[in-house]
Amino acid sequence: MTFLEPFLLWGLPLAATPVIIHLINLRRHRKVEWGAMQFLLQATRQRKGHTRLRHFLILAMRVLAIIALVVMISRPMSGRWFGWLAGRPDTILVLLDRSASMSQQDAQSNQSKRSQALLQLSAAIQQAGMPKHLALIDSRTLQPQQLESAAALLEIPATSAT
Repeated sequence: MTFLEPFLLWGLPLAATPVIIHLINLRRHRKVEWGAMQFLLQATRQRKGHTRLRHFLILAMRVLAIIALVVMISRPMSGRWFGWLAGRPDTILVLLDRSASMSQQDAQSNQSKRSQALLQLSAAIQQAGMPKHLALIDSRTLQPQQLESAAALLEIPATSAT
């Protein structure tokens, strides 16, 4: 997994803040012996197990909330083995720029920017697997067209120059 803002992961040590506050609060309490204390101690001993568990769970939730906040702010991007959970896309919508700037020829490949982009897009779609729906909207007509395959991107007249 990669992060768009990986330097924000330096905030993960902040997750120790609730634990430190908890430990400071434990040391703050002083024991004072007085006459009716035995009745209070007996009542607290009976509830001690549930109270400890509840305090531990609250502390764990606070730590997890800080960790989740730091990870969320660092903007994770799933890929590789973690990205398989998302599955294949159901629909791919291609917005095609048919302006004059996309008709410029590249000096090295002698192809237009539009044809290079369409080749890369077609290869990426074929590599990812054909979705259920593949639609093309070009900037000239603004009408959506349903495509049968990724190779059709290179063959239909809507992808040619204006």
